Amino acid sequence: MKRLPLRTILLVLLLIAIPMVSSAASTAPTPILQNPLSCPDLLCLFLQVIRIFLSALAVFATFMFMYGGFHLISSGGNPEKVQKGKDTLAWAALGLVTILGSWVVIQVILQTTTGVTT
Repeated sequence: MKRLPLRTILLVLLLIAIPMVSSAASTAPTPILQNPLSCPDLLCLFLQVIRIFLSALAVFATFMFMYGGFHLISSGGNPEKVQKGKDTLAWAALGLVTILGSWVVIQVILQTTTGVTT
């Protein structure tokens, strides 16, 4: 087995010792990191993400209502466009019911497991 030269051993020890000595000599105060979020815990963060997600879905469903209404108004009696408008309105309504239902389910789960009300 080949032995390492003394220079290599000293170089490795020097590279290990320099950071320890320089950090020990530092008298600068440690920085305090501020929390950029308004949530102190993971549950609060989860609730905010869910609230934002469901709000975005509700806005999207509202735009789909307007899109379906536009198709109905601009159909000009064309049965295909009328049917497309009705289908869009029906799916938008189903989407809103699903969004509200998921919000209720999340509220019930949170109240029964953690006692948190939002």
